[in-house]
Amino acid sequence: MGDAVLWSGGSDSTLVLAQRAKHSSRDNPVLAISVKHQELGNDKWVMEQKARKKLLEVFKKRGYYVKHYIIEVRAYESGNPKNWLFSRRGESLYQPAWWLCYFVDFLKDGDKLHLGYHLSDGFWVLNQHYIDTFQSACKLMGKKCELHFPLKIWTKQKIIRELKKEKLFNLCWTCERPQQGKPCERCEPCNDLRITLGEIKREDRLLKAKGKN
Repeated sequence: MGDAVLWSGGSDSTLVLAQRAKHSSRDNPVLAISVKHQELGNDKWVMEQKARKKLLEVFKKRGYYVKHYIIEVRAYESGNPKNWLFSRRGESLYQPAWWLCYFVDFLKDGDKLHLGYHLSDGFWVLNQHYIDTFQSACKLMGKKCELHFPLKIWTKQKIIRELKKEKLFNLCWTCERPQQGKPCERCEPCNDLRITLGEIKREDRLLKAKGKN
């Protein structure tokens, strides 16, 4: 029985990987799976790769054992992609179904697959469908694996705070449309991150003010 993590190099999945890697060993490493798919721009993939490389170096120095694999997902969908299923936040609801089915081949019987979806993610709109699909695929392969969602009730603020505590926040990459190797500051992940960091600063100021009273 082992642990596997869907890992993009972004803040959510990196926190999940770090949490599991703390319990890893030479004989029981954590399997980190990264997915290259058609909705992922090449520039973002390059930056995610750079982030993952730096993070893997940090994990190694900390004595964590992580085996990293990359799989490429090619989904063939007829019709206009604009008519695909999206959440209210603009997230593709096709992605989890692709990923979960492709992962089954990498898992051993009894493995646990950890996903970094948090409280505000669109994943929860169809989460039971994804779980059922994954379990059916496992059954067809003669495996019994589990899905775990350690950040299910976590807010983005809590995730960022924990990453900073672990000194991993500045190594993660989230921007969808990098410009010359830097965040564009305009895409939805960049906007979300800016808002979250602003909320954290306001919370810290309030706590500091209350401490002085």
